[in-house]
Amino acid sequence: MIRALAAQGGVIQINFYPVFLDSSFSGYLSEHLDLKRGEAIENEFIACPSDSLKRTAWNSFQDEIIALKRPSYKLIADHIDHVVELVGIDHVGIGSDYDGIEVTPDGMEDISMMPVLFNELRGRGYSEDDISKIAGANFLKLLC
Repeated sequence: MIRALAAQGGVIQINFYPVFLDSSFSGYLSEHLDLKRGEAIENEFIACPSDSLKRTAWNSFQDEIIALKRPSYKLIADHIDHVVELVGIDHVGIGSDYDGIEVTPDGMEDISMMPVLFNELRGRGYSEDDISKIAGANFLKLLC
């Protein structure tokens, strides 16, 4: 699928959801966190964000998530490496999905952590031009 996407000039956006980065995490997540309870807490908070009790419950659930032993952000770099090996640097980007995932990789808790990933890529030999492409230039070329 990655090769077919690249053959059409597309860009695969790497998702940060730990279950997609490490399939074994799915079982761990199910064992250690009640996602249905978390979804209910989140929905209640979204329905009434000014309610301090609902905000406290949501923040507590977020603390439970952060306390989990989550896969490392380095798996994101591994996935980027894989796509680059398959189809080249011009067909990979960042598709974090921060707005749709309930748990993030360790070290990529929010968008402020992007420099951590980019430094990892530099350490793996990616140039500044490569990182620029991954960070958004590859995606932006699709819009033009």
